[in-house]
Amino acid sequence: MEQQTTFSISDLMNWIENQTGAFASFADLRGITHEMPHCHLSPDQHIHHCPYCEFAKVSGHLVQCIAYNKRIYARAENGVPFDAICPLGIWEWVQPVVFNKDLLGVLFLGGLRTGANLKPVGGRAYQGPDMSVMSGALKKKVRRYAHLLHDIILLIIEEWVRGGRRLSKRKPLEFYRDVTMLFIQNHYHEQVRLKDLAQQLRLHPYYLGRIIRQVTGKGFKKLLTEYRINRAKFRLLSGDQGVTQVAYLCGFGDGNYFSTVFRRLTGQTPREFVNRQNHQSPAAIRSMRK
Repeated sequence: MEQQTTFSISDLMNWIENQTGAFASFADLRGITHEMPHCHLSPDQHIHHCPYCEFAKVSGHLVQCIAYNKRIYARAENGVPFDAICPLGIWEWVQPVVFNKDLLGVLFLGGLRTGANLKPVGGRAYQGPDMSVMSGALKKKVRRYAHLLHDIILLIIEEWVRGGRRLSKRKPLEFYRDVTMLFIQNHYHEQVRLKDLAQQLRLHPYYLGRIIRQVTGKGFKKLLTEYRINRAKFRLLSGDQGVTQVAYLCGFGDGNYFSTVFRRLTGQTPREFVNRQNHQSPAAIRSMRK
């Protein structure tokens, strides 16, 4: 008897990327990618991404990227799909996923350049992987796949509900741990607070904070700070940015405050940390970057 083959939304997104050269991600606003097995995603598929976008963020365009994303999310609230071009000339299709008049998340398919050349950012030229150029035919194909993904996600949700489950029922503690860490991983570089996650999950901040402390043993702010410092370590070791720029890219609005927090958590200043790591073996440094 032939073994049954199954696939997930994650597989579909990978296949669409292979077929189109576009980049696919899903901003999960209600935790369905944790709750429903067929909707599980890999970590990078939760993050609005493409190589040029990452280059722009670390080259001084982070504030503009955050402002652009906020405008996109605000427009997606009405549930109507649309295409958008960021200030740097990157095109994407934005597909809100709405169930029972509730916005559950936003699909992004794109990362396609609209011009022959990608714009320099912060005086630096993009040297990363080549990116597909938007065309009428490719735009049509991406839209078709976005609608397909949207309909399959809704079908999964409808079957989930038809099986007697409810999206609004109380979730296991592990769900809150996972969704909190995912939220931090996706937004650590922004000025986010517990109430932002609570609003996304439709919970009172005090109640959510109590659950997070119960399941992790730490408060939201401490988890966020520790993650920021760990990402700062990686950026400091890359040698491409100074301390102030690293602080800014990791969500700290002030370089002096960043250095104070860094020293409190590591026992070293950022420069002392870099100097000490530079005397370690290359293998030790690679291990830390993982």
